[in-house]
Amino acid sequence: MWNRTRLGLLLSILLYGLCAVTPAWARALPHANLLRSDPPAGAHLAEMPKAVVLDFTEDIDPFASSVELLNSDSLMILPGPGTPHPDQPKRLTLELPQLPDGVYSAVWNVRSIVDGHSTRGTVAFSVGPDVPDASRLPALGVPDPATALPWPLDSLARWLNYLSVALTIGSLVFGWLVWRPAWRESETSGADDDLQVTSLLRRFIITGCVALGVATALFVVTQAAQIQAENLGRGLFIILTGRSGFLAEARIVLLLLLLFLARRLPPAGAGTLFPWLSATAVGAALLLTFSLQSHGASLGADAPLAVSMDFLHLTAMSVWLGGLPALAVLLWPKRLPPALTANVVAHVSGVAFPSVTVLLLTGIYAMQLHVETGQALTETTHGMALSVKLGLFAFLVGLGAINLLVLSPRLKKSGGTAVEWLRRTVHTELFAGALILLVVGVVMGVSPALEALRAQERLGYTGKARSGDVEMVLRVAPYRVGENEFAVDLTDGRPGAAQVPGTVILRLTSEDHRLGVSEVQTSTVEGRRYTARGAYLSITGAWRVETILRRAGFDDVTHVFELLVE
Repeated sequence: MWNRTRLGLLLSILLYGLCAVTPAWARALPHANLLRSDPPAGAHLAEMPKAVVLDFTEDIDPFASSVELLNSDSLMILPGPGTPHPDQPKRLTLELPQLPDGVYSAVWNVRSIVDGHSTRGTVAFSVGPDVPDASRLPALGVPDPATALPWPLDSLARWLNYLSVALTIGSLVFGWLVWRPAWRESETSGADDDLQVTSLLRRFIITGCVALGVATALFVVTQAAQIQAENLGRGLFIILTGRSGFLAEARIVLLLLLLFLARRLPPAGAGTLFPWLSATAVGAALLLTFSLQSHGASLGADAPLAVSMDFLHLTAMSVWLGGLPALAVLLWPKRLPPALTANVVAHVSGVAFPSVTVLLLTGIYAMQLHVETGQALTETTHGMALSVKLGLFAFLVGLGAINLLVLSPRLKKSGGTAVEWLRRTVHTELFAGALILLVVGVVMGVSPALEALRAQERLGYTGKARSGDVEMVLRVAPYRVGENEFAVDLTDGRPGAAQVPGTVILRLTSEDHRLGVSEVQTSTVEGRRYTARGAYLSITGAWRVETILRRAGFDDVTHVFELLVE
């Protein structure tokens, strides 16, 4: 029985878990992209600056963020790591001594204070009257903010976390919101059925808790590896003594409490309801630790509402998808009497409909918050992953509609045939649900679409095109009227093409004015990036840039990029 001592222990540990995660709102600012730098990228200075100052869009982890200085030969001049500003958590400064004239690159690598997302980049500048201009463009090979991919192990760890917490929460809610009323309404239900289903749900809850503990540990290790791949112990120390470790600690405490409660849950149908509700409350605190690391937590004054919406989204997802494993097992042949099976399916549908409604409403809110434009949806990793998620979600809703409108009414009439078809659709739902959670792991591992697009635009224009085995990426910086730096990054997969020197020509034409055609011959050093610099974009408006790749013995590859210069 649940005496006062046990109730006091439950409330004390739950209060600790909530206190551990609640302060995270104050500093929940993920995805630190470079906002501005001093000196700016491509600056040509008369003398060496006293410092390189980098301002990011969000708070950075002072213990896992660094900036170093390289010369034009890529030799380390200053190893950093730089100095975080005590009053400006978005700023990182690298003090500079007096150095000879030349071209220098400040290479930065910073980590989000919230969820451990790491971003990196380069700011190049030149010093001295006789020194060539530094490049305004991101270094070759540095991922673009809009299309950067998450580390696969990071996405896997996030996926396992979502799978585990969904199984845990879904099984809990299934016990008191689906099985309990279904069992009590059925005239053919018996105590043995109640005990068997309760035992099944306990096993699912315990399995989910153990899996979530393992997944949390894996996530911490992946975060540490991204910080200090060469010194994992140092990386773990940074993680465990910072905010991510604080949330991981709270999650483990809540998991231990939930394991304690799960082993003592009474029969879901005939037993007391309070222990099930108490365990569900602990599960809700677990979900809160996820929401406090969400994209919505980065919105300052809007963070409480955004985190609340994310919490509702996660809760609805867990209740809907997390209850499917229990339903799939209960649909096994001769597992339950037909009338009781029909009751269970009816109550599952009653839970699924409001869950889908909440998912739709909170999903629309998140889309408006983090995507906003069609361009952000179609031209960023985050947006494209969301599109896949929406497609899978629509597929799941379609299956649910078939279950609700077609198969459920036939359960009592056709018996085993309807159950067989229902079993198949539920198994398909399980597979699609697991895929959705995998996509969510990808979504949460990259910058939100709108922020990623803005970070990309701060670097200038970027356009991509593919013709057969040849990919062209045109870059223009700073992408305004006047002098700009142009670059064409090539990936030529045609057999033997890499061994043949190439030539890239740009032909620029104003669409709004009769300025003629400017033909620009680019130069290259490594054969992958072809560059040119000049004031070819001389007036605002629409421009047509024809990019031509020529290699002896190969057909020319041509693509036209449409630019709008403001």
